[in-house]
Amino acid sequence: MADTENCQLCGAQDSWRHSLMECSASRRVWALADGDIVDHVETTREPNAKSWIFAMIESLSHKKLTELFVTLWAIWTARRKSIHEGNLQSPHATHSFIVSFIAELESLQNTERPRGERVRAAMAGSTSHQIWRPPGEGFVKINVDGGFSRNGERGAAAAVCRHNNGTFFGSSAMVFEGINDAATLESLACREALSLAPDLMEDRIVVACDSKSVVADISKGTEGRYSAIVKEIVIRSREFSTCDIKFEGQALNWEAHSLAKFSSSLDVGRHVWLGDPRDPLISPVNLNINQ
Repeated sequence: MADTENCQLCGAQDSWRHSLMECSASRRVWALADGDIVDHVETTREPNAKSWIFAMIESLSHKKLTELFVTLWAIWTARRKSIHEGNLQSPHATHSFIVSFIAELESLQNTERPRGERVRAAMAGSTSHQIWRPPGEGFVKINVDGGFSRNGERGAAAAVCRHNNGTFFGSSAMVFEGINDAATLESLACREALSLAPDLMEDRIVVACDSKSVVADISKGTEGRYSAIVKEIVIRSREFSTCDIKFEGQALNWEAHSLAKFSSSLDVGRHVWLGDPRDPLISPVNLNINQ
């Protein structure tokens, strides 16, 4: 039994809503969840837990309601293990459990194929996004992405660096107030990669961005609404032995996307995780390296 009203994980004032949705540990899991569900959860401000549950039942489809309740249960279980057993579970591990548990439930509705095959088929669509394409030998790769907070008031430019064997090296995110242009945030994310690399003492880098237009603008030095950022990127890229800024689709950029989405809820300014993934959101869990 807790002897304080403060959250035992983050120190903020605790409540059922804080524990399940607002605590930093919980937000990291929600950052990986279905965006429509997260939006609905955040906009339904019913203070009474029982009334809130009834509101969810009345407003969500059966599929989304199942995902919501399994996510709440998984977050609560992970929270209890962290507080009472000292077992800190990464958000990706919690999310993987949610995906596999829902897949198991869905497989029970189709008994025509063997159980193991049914579960694998149900999970296939949910796990395909966890793919990472390594750079060449001797290079590190920095995946970047921009993301907005749910209320649109803040934006984050995130970068995640890995060795060509997939080993996590470090990550960072710059949080801005009042930026509401997606392309500008993507260009700022590319710039953030050029700040993270020196922090990690890396000189041969590949920067992967999922915005074709931003990559093209940087390559051509195009003038535009974020031309000052492009010019800075071009100048700073010359400080490296090799700096290749390239386009990669969103399916290969899931990790930077998750970090940007989570970071948009942090304080304005720069946030850095070096050498060891202190923030378990970007720990190398279930990384599927795709050559």
